[in-house]
Amino acid sequence: MWTRAELKERAKGCLRRYYWAAFLVSLIFSIVSAFSGVSVDSDSMDYFSGGSSAGISGQASWRDGEFYEGEWESDVPILDEFLEDDSLSGNLSLDSAPARLFLSIVTGVVIVMAVVSALIGIFLTPVFEVGRNRFYMESRLAGRSVGVGRILWGFSNGYLKIVGTQFLKGLILFAVIFGSMLPGLILILVGVLGGLGAAGIFGLMLLLCGLFAGGCVGVWLEYGFLMTPYILSENPTMKAKEALSLSRQMMQGHKFNAFVLSLSFIGWEFLGLLLCGIGILFVQPYVDATFAELYAVLREPYRNRLSGYGYEEYNGGQGNGWNQGNNWSQGNTWNQENTWNQGNTGNQNNAQGNSWNQPAEGTGAQTQGQSGFGEANGQEGRDGAVSRSEGGPGRGYYLNGVFYPYTDDEKDQ
Repeated sequence: MWTRAELKERAKGCLRRYYWAAFLVSLIFSIVSAFSGVSVDSDSMDYFSGGSSAGISGQASWRDGEFYEGEWESDVPILDEFLEDDSLSGNLSLDSAPARLFLSIVTGVVIVMAVVSALIGIFLTPVFEVGRNRFYMESRLAGRSVGVGRILWGFSNGYLKIVGTQFLKGLILFAVIFGSMLPGLILILVGVLGGLGAAGIFGLMLLLCGLFAGGCVGVWLEYGFLMTPYILSENPTMKAKEALSLSRQMMQGHKFNAFVLSLSFIGWEFLGLLLCGIGILFVQPYVDATFAELYAVLREPYRNRLSGYGYEEYNGGQGNGWNQGNNWSQGNTWNQENTWNQGNTGNQNNAQGNSWNQPAEGTGAQTQGQSGFGEANGQEGRDGAVSRSEGGPGRGYYLNGVFYPYTDDEKDQ
């Protein structure tokens, strides 16, 4: 069983060798992730919603550079410049051509940003995540940085499989959360359309409860799929269902501990926030290296189902035993070589046959012991002889004209 202290100590040992390369890799992934999670502040659209939130009612008259009917205040610089244009005179209406043009531009920008963010989140972020994991896993094996360019590894290794698997994972999480909120949304819709205030209130409560329950289930599933990007970083062509299933098997009994491991970095991240938020960027390699160590531990029982990280290149073919576990069973080959040696047993016995010419029991026993093949091999050679007869001086027998005294075990029979 792994411990947080053990994983962090290993991570720090690795980062001492290639911290700045790891910093660049984590920084690149953080930037890409930020673009994939772009959120547009919807408050900027409140000024066009009908006037109450912006302090506008009906029309606003422009006289001597001031508004007399309603007070227009905006947090959008371009809108302020638009309103302060002295060329505007008379009545300014939300139905005017300039207002409609500005609203169309803002709406178009919002839609474009949302689409671009979604595309980056689907087609780029997962691939960069797999490349980041590949960098950390290979670097820990090599004991040095394998190059910042490794973050692009996924684009040339199973790109479509990586994107498809990560998309399926996200789709499952979204379906669980949305499904838990759906009953509340339906009740709210019924209350609004049917004029049933009680149904709307109950629907809102049900929506909040569903959001909480779905969030909890989503976190549980997220930690079940936590190892999926690591699995893809060494098996990019693995089927999506198999990769997700293997991740859940790896995380069986480890979800809560992994969650606590994530929480254990809160102190470092808070300290990074105190440094104008930039400090978090310097902490992130520590987090990424620690979770790479977690995967190294969890993958061990399943190493035969994984392809590895090219350890031969960094360790002269010796590796660290991850994928060589079964090779140890070939150690029995050395024992099997004795079969070849035993094949010469008869010849060696024949070659040593002259040594049994001495009738003394001690000499025969001593020579037999020097054959080096044990009593069983010697007996096998005797049984394969052409001629054998009982008798001779003392208790024994003749084998091809040579007398062999009985051993102590044979005398007792």
